[in-house]
Amino acid sequence: MARVLIVEDEFLHQSYLEQVLRANGHTVCAVVSTAADAVILARTRQPDVAVIDVKLKGGSDGITAAEQIVAERPCGLVFLSGFATGENKARMEGLSADAILSKPCPAGDIIRAVEQAAPPDIVLMDMRLADKVDAVARAVRRLSRSAAAKA
Repeated sequence: MARVLIVEDEFLHQSYLEQVLRANGHTVCAVVSTAADAVILARTRQPDVAVIDVKLKGGSDGITAAEQIVAERPCGLVFLSGFATGENKARMEGLSADAILSKPCPAGDIIRAVEQAAPPDIVLMDMRLADKVDAVARAVRRLSRSAAAKA
């Protein structure tokens, strides 16, 4: 299953996300509460997917962290926030986010979003053909996004 970076500054949400992801077979490679820590740990832990809250401690937001993360390497993006409107939503969509979920969010929605955002080689074995095609298309978009950011 996927290696997931959790970027969330509220302890209860961190714990909830970690429990839900681990219970469904995913590896939580790091849990951080600031954008700066997210960028550093994404570099060293190399997650398949980052689950990111928009509003974070430390002066920067989760969208800025996501921009920096995907500029360095492909990574699925799942935004989970109470602030997914207006300018924030446009910024998330501009990053080709795999999912934008509103808090509070049911566990099933989180798992589906993470599994859709994960690279296809991680989830292809258990998928129907149509879902495999969609997963490969998402991976190509992520790679294109990464290549464009480096150019």
